[in-house]
Amino acid sequence: MITSKHPIILGNAPSSGSTLLANVLGRSKSIYQRGELSAFDKPDWIDAPEEKVDKEFRIWLDKGYRRRIACENRACFTNYDQYGLSKSEISDLVRSGMSYVDIVRAFLDQARERDRKERWLEKTPANAFALTRLARAIPDAFFIGITRDARFVISSLIRRGFSPEIAVARWYLSNLALLSARDKINIELVRYEDFTRNPAETLENLFAFLNEHFDASILSQTGQVSGTTKLETWSHGVNDAISPSPEWDRSKALPPRVIDAFKRMRPSEPFLRSIDLESAPEPIELQKLLGYSTSGLEEEVSVAIPKIGLLVPAYFRYSASLARHRLSARSIPFSFVS
Repeated sequence: MITSKHPIILGNAPSSGSTLLANVLGRSKSIYQRGELSAFDKPDWIDAPEEKVDKEFRIWLDKGYRRRIACENRACFTNYDQYGLSKSEISDLVRSGMSYVDIVRAFLDQARERDRKERWLEKTPANAFALTRLARAIPDAFFIGITRDARFVISSLIRRGFSPEIAVARWYLSNLALLSARDKINIELVRYEDFTRNPAETLENLFAFLNEHFDASILSQTGQVSGTTKLETWSHGVNDAISPSPEWDRSKALPPRVIDAFKRMRPSEPFLRSIDLESAPEPIELQKLLGYSTSGLEEEVSVAIPKIGLLVPAYFRYSASLARHRLSARSIPFSFVS
């Protein structure tokens, strides 16, 4: 097996357009891409010694990963069947004595070789929380982050069933991680609005960053690459023609709890350390730093925010007890100021 050179890793907040972007990139003759793997979004496993991987990997492959902080996905190697490999083949890679990162790379390289592609792209939103560690572990990798106006992201997540506070957190924390990575690693940040309004120009610049030839015909292709084509809450599917992102409707009021959380949410110190960020802009300032309007986010509201402990189960969207999560309110990566 030949190790892929210059792999591509994409991270972002959910509902930011990464599925569409990854599918379009996967139409390239040289880039292999399938569904979200949830393998690189495990920061503390990236540096884990081989003996720990060998001892615990197969356990949490079946039963779930022990989260260290509330930004990590409990599932691991999700959608592995889309890659044409089995769990037993993953276990064989573990027994080879490789590091965790090399196991994931070997898995992706096996799938890539079967498809006769030159390099792979792995797109899991929570990769955003491990970007700086991944850059040290895979120094030849190229990283992509996609950003989107918080108002659209939060509205989309609420339609998907997230509470207002958790929707704000998913946008805020993910984009803080991208902000931290921007000055530290080889990353290209793409605005969803630029991508959908000027797809040819945006992709030409992105392919230049990736040292790839840009063939504009990929914009007219509709072949499915990853397993997700359209969620019920999406207005367009990934195989539809790219539709320009609309401007925010100023007459559309955001829920008061969104506005209040957007004003009062702050990241926890453990979270900031985990993404190598010394200090963080407030959500309003981050929205501005990313080039978006704050219209509708600065209204005066008065609401009661749920107790932080009650937000822990909501953050993970699991029905199990906190004991099963092995998490507590101290693990949640944000708080609210008075």
